Amino acid sequence: MDPYRSDRAAAAALDSRARETCEQGPDGPRLPPEQTFVSDGCSAWFDGGWAEPCCVDHDIHYWCGGRSEERRAADTRLKQCVEERASRWLAGMMWLGVRIGGHPIFPTHYRWGYGRAYRPCYGDDPAR
Repeated sequence: MDPYRSDRAAAAALDSRARETCEQGPDGPRLPPEQTFVSDGCSAWFDGGWAEPCCVDHDIHYWCGGRSEERRAADTRLKQCVEERASRWLAGMMWLGVRIGGHPIFPTHYRWGYGRAYRPCYGDDPAR
């Protein structure tokens, strides 16, 4: 996602933001993933740029991973953000997509905890 592909300084700043967000876990400090943060924006969603800030913030939380409550909160924030920028219908569709498609059991590049090594997870996994 541009400008992060073409601007190393922007990519480094975004990676730093992601690491800082991850380190501030709800139960205190935690280690961020070893992998560099990457975002594909809204995962091929036809957002036209209006949802990109919502999706990048959501990707930061998905990259980091954590407990199921954290995932639920990240998905709710995405829904609220998209609703403010677009519509309730689009927000609901995106929310449904991330709730189903972002489950940590799927070995995808956008699953919950994608910055960490894939381990099938069926419930809470604080190490994610």
